[in-house]
Amino acid sequence: MSALELELPFYLYTEKKGPDGVVTGLNYKAEKLVAWAESGRGDAVDKLCEQGFAQDIEVIEDWKDSQFLLLEETWVAVEDGVDDAANEKQYELACDAVNREAEGKGEIAENKKKQRKSDIEKLITQSRKCLADCPAPPESNTSGYLIALAGLSVLVYVVLF
Repeated sequence: MSALELELPFYLYTEKKGPDGVVTGLNYKAEKLVAWAESGRGDAVDKLCEQGFAQDIEVIEDWKDSQFLLLEETWVAVEDGVDDAANEKQYELACDAVNREAEGKGEIAENKKKQRKSDIEKLITQSRKCLADCPAPPESNTSGYLIALAGLSVLVYVVLF
């Protein structure tokens, strides 16, 4: 699964764009990614994957409903008030086929959810490793410089006035 397909919250990464403005890659912010994963009860990854799965299932259910509606409309038009066992059997077989296809799509969505969770957890593990292995950024001497500058300002003021 590509980095863009993980669909992580936007604040966890920065986009790398090519000269034409198209996104060519993502740079993840390791500290933010780890903090996000551990936020709340530590189930942010599960929640994100469940949301994506729920959306996929909703799309599948909408597809299934529209297929049943088409089948019913076709069957009503073919039946035309005549009780034909062959047409009814054909309608039932078509409904069974739609159910089987929807179940197959549901299994694909479940596998996609598992793969997404696995890939996100792998990325979080890499981020944790990077944070543990990477040296801490050097400390800034800005506060020391500001104190020295304030002291120098006071000294100049005392000497001049």
